[in-house]
Amino acid sequence: MIPPLGLTLFLLVVFSVAWGRAILFNADKRYMDSAAMWLMRYIRASKQHIHSVLVGCWYVGTGVAGIFVFSLVWNVGIFGQFRIAPSLLLYLPLGFLAEMSVSSLVMSTVMLVTPRTAWVDQIRSIPWINAISLMPERLGPLIPLIGAFLEELFYRGVVFTLLVNGYPELGLWGAAAISAALFALQQILNTATLPQAVTMGIASVSISLMGCMLMAYTGSFLPALFAHEAFVVFYFKEMGFSYKTASFSG
Repeated sequence: MIPPLGLTLFLLVVFSVAWGRAILFNADKRYMDSAAMWLMRYIRASKQHIHSVLVGCWYVGTGVAGIFVFSLVWNVGIFGQFRIAPSLLLYLPLGFLAEMSVSSLVMSTVMLVTPRTAWVDQIRSIPWINAISLMPERLGPLIPLIGAFLEELFYRGVVFTLLVNGYPELGLWGAAAISAALFALQQILNTATLPQAVTMGIASVSISLMGCMLMAYTGSFLPALFAHEAFVVFYFKEMGFSYKTASFSG
């Protein structure tokens, strides 16, 4: 039996808040330092590298747990969503271009009306991006890609699907709006300033709405996943991301 809509939305909000604060909540905890010190006995790496990887693993583990629990309780068949008809493969690059176009248009407008804000510096200092800069150079790029995979699998593969199939009264756009709002909430909670929150909110809503449209049209999770992954790679390269000494903040 599917839980009532109100209960479902409440649990989704609670999980999104917990996932959104996973990095900032655990970054400065004593048990993370203790775990890093213990692992230094067995791993030839600095405490900073081990600590940052542990924080990243906490984020990944939280996402995996949410996907497992919600897909099991709400009986969402996520594995079938990885199939796509060959005739629809063109929507993989088209989805990425759509997400880029929407987010760039909105963000460019915001930047025009706020010329005094150092937007690039604000983006680089977002806590989870800052955390990645602390990781070993070979491992760091994997975390945002794994994160994007889990975020898509949860907010499009699980949330959007369970809302569309389990609560038809919401309609397609209602389910898409809720998926976008939850993802934006999760991302904004991992920011430390208003410009960071605005940036992540715009990107999250663009990625979500385009991803939901792609899923609804193709019946596959792959176009939304490809678009999100390509979005992450593009912006990390565009910002000239590099590994350096940094610190968690928030």
